[in-house]
Amino acid sequence: MSDESDSPERAGSEATSAEATVPLQPEGETEFAPFDEMLDVFGEPSPGQFVRGADGGPEQIDETTESDIAPLNEDTLVCMADRRQYMLGDAVVPSGMEIKTVWSRYSTYTLREEYARLTDLEAAFGPLGDGGERRTIDNAKWVLVRPVRPQCEHYVRQILAFQYNARHSIVSRLCAARRTTEGTFMGLSDERIEACTMRSPPDPRSHELIEEFDRNKIQQGRDRVHLKMVTGEHGAGFGIFDPQESK
Repeated sequence: MSDESDSPERAGSEATSAEATVPLQPEGETEFAPFDEMLDVFGEPSPGQFVRGADGGPEQIDETTESDIAPLNEDTLVCMADRRQYMLGDAVVPSGMEIKTVWSRYSTYTLREEYARLTDLEAAFGPLGDGGERRTIDNAKWVLVRPVRPQCEHYVRQILAFQYNARHSIVSRLCAARRTTEGTFMGLSDERIEACTMRSPPDPRSHELIEEFDRNKIQQGRDRVHLKMVTGEHGAGFGIFDPQESK
């Protein structure tokens, strides 16, 4: 009986050691590109965006997430009260004067009132007579003053339990004058609101900023120059809206 392994057909079908070697790197793929899958999902990064800087030259916009969150202060959120300065009527109270805060509780609301000492005001403005709303606090006379920009009545703040950890709390800031497409109040957390004409009481600075913005936009429209995309040999445009020659 003959051995089947010695047959020509059997011998020709066996692979040699050289033919059985599997290359470690597939042919045609010699570059390591671990972010190709991310590019397929998110696409190529967009080129940087530029605006005109203070010196007139191009200035690249910071597109990181940190630049989207404005620090909370009186300049970045116009809804807040600006208590860096106080007013007595139309007069500015000198800075550094002691201000005492009193919470007055009424039947349906609580009002924050701020007072300056009568003797300090009279030292700055002279005798006040009977002017101004007065209150006796710690056996001294105090006169009602107001922040240079009172808090907007539409500005709402709430302290809520953090949804991922009930032991911690977060502050929710809302605008009751604006609503989203779903009908909820507009969220103001981490938002930058520099001017608002819906404020109550109104903020004169907001109106000035928005009027200045509108004047600049109107002037840009008047100075706009329309250039033809395609022109002929003598400068005549090939557009369908070019004026037709009379025959």
